Amino acid sequence: MRTNTMTKLSLALISLTLACSGGSDAAGTPTQPPAQVGVVQGTVRDDAAAAVSGAGLTLTATGQTALSGTSGSDGSFSFTQVPVGAWTLTVTPPAGYGAVAQSSAAVTVTAGQTASVSLAVKKDAGTPQSGNVNVSVADFSFTPSSLTITSGSTVTWKNDGNVTHTATADGAEFDSGNLASGASFSHTFSTKGTFTYHCAIHASMTGTITVQ
Repeated sequence: MRTNTMTKLSLALISLTLACSGGSDAAGTPTQPPAQVGVVQGTVRDDAAAAVSGAGLTLTATGQTALSGTSGSDGSFSFTQVPVGAWTLTVTPPAGYGAVAQSSAAVTVTAGQTASVSLAVKKDAGTPQSGNVNVSVADFSFTPSSLTITSGSTVTWKNDGNVTHTATADGAEFDSGNLASGASFSHTFSTKGTFTYHCAIHASMTGTITVQ
């Protein structure tokens, strides 16, 4: 009788040990509880919604080792095996881009789930042009439609098309009048600011001059 009692007690202890260690599989091998991790993935895009590659990404959380990565050619990124909890994802813009409010985001990681995040950066305007800068007017558009120049620079619009156009400032700072094919008009910008303009004949034609 004592032997049976000891055997039952031993079996009970074994069962308790297996339960605490996560149980066992069909073959009797002890199993471990599933890891408490998730996935964080998403994309990095600029202010024109174009994919941005080469952006640095960092995931940080209190008490956790920071995770880092880089966006791919299509702007995508993915972090796997991320411990559950509250994280902050921050993007470091690559050369030619700057940070904006959407360059960081709070992320909650849930076990076995994928958290999708979209981050944004802003494309730099680039080095301002100076001196004489040309704008081509043709095919019902201004090329380039956006310019950044230094104060004192002169912009010349030339009609390279076959249809008459104008370069008319929205704020009345300048007006070329009608420019027939081959005609040109120049204006010197001595005041800093942003100047938008359009074609008075074709309203869909617009442009912007930023003076620094």
